Amino acid sequence: MSPTELQEVRATPLFADLRDDQLTCLDGGEIVELPAGTALMAEGSAADYFYVLLTGELRITRTYDRQSILMAVVKPGNYTGETAILLDSPWQATVRVSNRHEYSDSIKTIIGG
Repeated sequence: MSPTELQEVRATPLFADLRDDQLTCLDGGEIVELPAGTALMAEGSAADYFYVLLTGELRITRTYDRQSILMAVVKPGNYTGETAILLDSPWQATVRVSNRHEYSDSIKTIIGG
């Protein structure tokens, strides 16, 4: 990651107190920008990544009785995907980039597998 990207990462509570040598845990990750409406993962799909949201908003929904129910909203500095990766289980919900946020029509997130 570039120095500018590392600065963005350090702005999140999860990585704020790490030393530079500890940030090597992000070597396999990358920062991506995704447009509103993009599904990061679908309910029932395999868990391949852990996501840390840098900007924007994610909406987590689950389908019950053919209806999409909002389960959570992920804001910048928060993360998702840890449970599915740690338990080696499929995603229990769909996570989609929201178009209802004040930043722009896209989000930035760190992904790492």
